[in-house]
Order: sequence, then C-alpha cells, then structure tokens
Amino acid sequence: MKFRFIGHANSTGNKKNEYNLSVSRSKSVREYFIKLGVTSSSLSTFEGRGSNENIGSTITESGKRKNRRVEIFIYE
Repeated sequence: MKFRFIGHANSTGNKKNEYNLSVSRSKSVREYFIKLGVTSSSLSTFEGRGSNENIGSTITESGKRKNRRVEIFIYE
C-alpha cells in the first residue's frame, strides 16, 4: 500500500506563499504518518497545489477552511 499527500491552501496571500504553505502541509502530514510507524517507503510523495483547486468559497471563512486541507490518496 502506498500513500500520496497533496496539500492545498486558501487564496489569502500571494501565490508563492500559498504554494509553499500547501507543500508544508502535505509534508507535515507525511511526517505524522512516519511518527505513527508507517514506513517511509510506503509514503511515496508529497506535493502542494497552492490555491489552484479550491473546493469551498474563497470569500467566506467556512469556505476558506475547506480549502486548507491535505488530500491523502491510497493505492497499491
């Protein structure tokens, strides 16, 4: 089983900072999985998408919270 982590950010700030934050988010979740005992060879990649793939409103606070996330894909 392999895991892939994709971080996202809301659109508050400039694109470069949003991208860096999304990478940092996905990397943090990956490191948490390692602390839980998942072998690093199972944790294939981590990456960031910035605010390019919003799922919530970029205007409301609840929408912005939805956009600050890490997606975890599990595959074999």
